[in-house]
Amino acid sequence: METKCQNGACPATSSATGKIDYFSWVAVFVLAGICAAVFLPALSASFVNWDDHFNFLNNPYYRGLGAKQLGWMFSTFHSGHYIPLTWLTLGFDAVLWGLFPAGYHFTSLVLHCICGVLCYFMFRLLFAAVSGQRSDDAAVKTSALAGALFFAIHPLRAESVAWITARRDLVSGIFAFATLLAYLSGRRKCLAPACFACAVLARESMAALAPALLVLDVYPLRRLSAEPKRWLDPENRPVLREKTIFFLIAFLGAALAVIATRSATFFQSLQELGLSHRAGAFFYGLAFYPWKTLFPSGLAALYEIPAGFGLFRGATAAFFFVAALAWLGVALRRKLPAVPAALAWYGLLIFPTLGIAQTISLAYDRFSYFSCLSFAALFGGAVLWAWNRQVRERVAVLAVACVWLAALGFRANAQTATWKDSVTLWSHVIGAVKGRSNETAYLNRCQGYYEAGMFKEAEADCSSALSVNPKLAEGYLNRGLARLDLRNVSGALSDFDSALVLDPSSEKAGFGRACANLLAKNYEAAVRGFTLLSSGPLRGQALLNRASAYYALKKVDLAMSDLDTVIAENPGNPLAYANRGRLREEKKLYAEALSDYETALGLFPLHASASAGKARVESALKNAGGKYGR
Repeated sequence: METKCQNGACPATSSATGKIDYFSWVAVFVLAGICAAVFLPALSASFVNWDDHFNFLNNPYYRGLGAKQLGWMFSTFHSGHYIPLTWLTLGFDAVLWGLFPAGYHFTSLVLHCICGVLCYFMFRLLFAAVSGQRSDDAAVKTSALAGALFFAIHPLRAESVAWITARRDLVSGIFAFATLLAYLSGRRKCLAPACFACAVLARESMAALAPALLVLDVYPLRRLSAEPKRWLDPENRPVLREKTIFFLIAFLGAALAVIATRSATFFQSLQELGLSHRAGAFFYGLAFYPWKTLFPSGLAALYEIPAGFGLFRGATAAFFFVAALAWLGVALRRKLPAVPAALAWYGLLIFPTLGIAQTISLAYDRFSYFSCLSFAALFGGAVLWAWNRQVRERVAVLAVACVWLAALGFRANAQTATWKDSVTLWSHVIGAVKGRSNETAYLNRCQGYYEAGMFKEAEADCSSALSVNPKLAEGYLNRGLARLDLRNVSGALSDFDSALVLDPSSEKAGFGRACANLLAKNYEAAVRGFTLLSSGPLRGQALLNRASAYYALKKVDLAMSDLDTVIAENPGNPLAYANRGRLREEKKLYAEALSDYETALGLFPLHASASAGKARVESALKNAGGKYGR
């Protein structure tokens, strides 16, 4: 039986008794406990080279909650997003944990558990409105728990929980659930808009929640007609006026999203990716998330765009799948209105991510975090339907639901483990996404191997990326760096030259070539290379290495001058002090040399050459009987 709620506030959704709701207490602990168990591998994960370095390791501006950090958080479009409330949680992590990744993951896990609990209470209100039963009815509470578990432990959630950069999904999710709780309970004038504004400030694309609220007004609240042409009738106008504040907030959020997107450099223009590609990406994404909700296999951090991808090449099946879903929604609009409502909700929430500002991936698992909530509602709704059937049917549906949820939990646990570190993450992408070039995955795994000191493996991955795309400047650069550490100097020189042909402005490639010349004892060429970089962002490293080249050319005074400059500009560089100490030692300036060695060791106590130099100088001073002074 379905009932229409007057003014959207259904009296069946609130408890009339003062008894303690033991079921909900148990449900909260069950939800939190299962979420923690499923996503526990996240706590052992590190920062990964998929934006974490850019956002956290190399970004000092968010680290703290002082006026300077807060000003940055509320003014920055860092990484193409305006998400000040999300940065607040990350600033809190920085204060509490420093750069200890397990602390950040712990916070993310707690936030996701909160989302799961809020989802349960929101589904109780939703299913009470659907069925006309009380929100504390056993059928409503059981189906709400089932739906919340489906949402919380689905493998598509792994990316949002295990990837620190995806924190915006969790923070915005909490405020979005709070918005729905306030909206469904009738508190729509102040509390719901305030929560919605916070959700938008945590993630701009949450602005799509405003039109999605109209779906709830149609079904299950039945405050609006299912025919939009009747929404302007006098009896429906108060409902539309109520949405004014929501749409105003959404408009501001959308404007911020456009500004943020334009500030980023990694989004590709219409000239780079044409209309056919974007149309194909639109339908691919629209089909991807419902399909992966049903069959969550082959999930990965990146679904690289195949060469020649377009609407009629690579997205045809997706187009027909979307058409089938649309037909299903229309066909069931009267018999099962929950189905078209769920599809409409999904379409509105996922729309901002569909090929509008295309990057390098056709889809991202994290985009499903809130947009696919309606599919969890359908899962819980199926349990609610079964509860009111015969005992045999009820038991059968509940058994299937439990098995399905268990399978999702195990799969989500395994998916979370793939985020352990950069090498594990990109190895999984390469293995999971078949039939793609995976050049970005190979490059990123190469960097992971390089950071781990596995230079042969890094070289092999770069070669794999270059075999797919021989015009990949970054591939030559990274392979050159790996070969440099393998002391394959001629191969490194060749790679750096190739990188500079493809990208003449690459200072990293120029620096690598100069270092290779230094190792190859082409000292004059090394000096020229480092000199070209001496006024750019790599100035400090260039001068430090040019000093080594000058020293090899026996131009000691020039070497000393470079080291003096490096120390003056960066007094915290232990290598510069150690190298200058060596030069002073050779000039028998033992007192000054000892001072440099001690400063180097004060900055880095494990500096081997500085320690050895200090011992030599102290011995020389002792043998000289204090002749050179202290």
